[in-house]
Amino acid sequence: MGGSCHEITFGPRQEPPVNAFWSLTLYNERLFLNPNPFKRYALGSRDQNLQRNADGSLTLYVGEK
Repeated sequence: MGGSCHEITFGPRQEPPVNAFWSLTLYNERLFLNPNPFKRYALGSRDQNLQRNADGSLTLYVGEK
């Protein structure tokens, strides 16, 4: 990702409208899952441990720390 960090914020109750689930998957420039120290490759509505902001919104961060 070139050292940059990106964030995606969904407002309160504004997550993608789907009938099953949604997910955000991180791929690298070769279209493989991007290696990372957390061994985590996707985040989504099935994740029980996502922490919401005080207003109920949800911010996902993607990038190098």
